[in-house]
Amino acid sequence: DSTCADHGTETWSPWTDPTTLPLSGQYYLTTDVTLTAAIKTTGDLKLCLNGCTITATNGARHVMVGYGYTFSLTDCGTTGKLTGGSVTWGASISLDYKATFNMYGGTIQNGNSDTAGNVMFLAGAFNMYGGTITGNSSVYSGTVAVGYYYHAYGSSDGTFQMYGGSITG
Repeated sequence: DSTCADHGTETWSPWTDPTTLPLSGQYYLTTDVTLTAAIKTTGDLKLCLNGCTITATNGARHVMVGYGYTFSLTDCGTTGKLTGGSVTWGASISLDYKATFNMYGGTIQNGNSDTAGNVMFLAGAFNMYGGTITGNSSVYSGTVAVGYYYHAYGSSDGTFQMYGGSITG
């Protein structure tokens, strides 16, 4: 969809690989993606779902945001989502120390975590401007785990700011 190629004044590139996600840069999906292992960002990543679905299978989570990086998720379509993912440790979106997750659109749904919420902060920041988080489950915490203790850095500082969107179910 060419409308996703220009989000404001930024140049976004199409992502066509159905088995993986980009690790940094600005991309919009052109096809559904099925992950069998989580991706870990190697720089700042802006991703537009463009109405596509990212499905995690085989106990995979979706995205691990690396130390100090920012992951921004949006959807210029209306049906883009991250779905599935059943993990023993972690969440659909996991933030490393000093990492940031900005959610502008899309849906995170039907994830299951044995430990923490489906968006987990390890001394990172989550800013929710829009989108939906729904139908997820976790054994020890809610759908969003803020300040979840991370022993490697000895810190449990995490922040969650919700400016829009919804968290249900």
